[in-house]
Amino acid sequence: MNKIRIALIGASKIAGKITPLLKDMRELEITGVAARRQEDAESFAKMAGLKRPYSSYAECLDDTNIDAVYISTLNSNHAAQIRNALQAGKHVLCEKPIVLNARDAAELYALA
Repeated sequence: MNKIRIALIGASKIAGKITPLLKDMRELEITGVAARRQEDAESFAKMAGLKRPYSSYAECLDDTNIDAVYISTLNSNHAAQIRNALQAGKHVLCEKPIVLNARDAAELYALA
């Protein structure tokens, strides 16, 4: 069975809580984490035992070794980050709220 390779977008408290759960899923392989600041990604990766801290969200989305992303950033950034991930050909899991208004939800639904 090929594992789904997933990266974290955001080194938040929620990401810290969900990482052990994702690691327990046999179908997934967490490949790394991206954060607003390189230092935050490095610190989170070390704490969570992840191999790859990305230097930016864009670097993470450009990685062809990633199938999906889990987004756990500020709610106001979700729509743009989901859009960027979908445009990069990634599957997306996003913490709640997924977006802040119906217009963004409709746009992202159509894009997906």
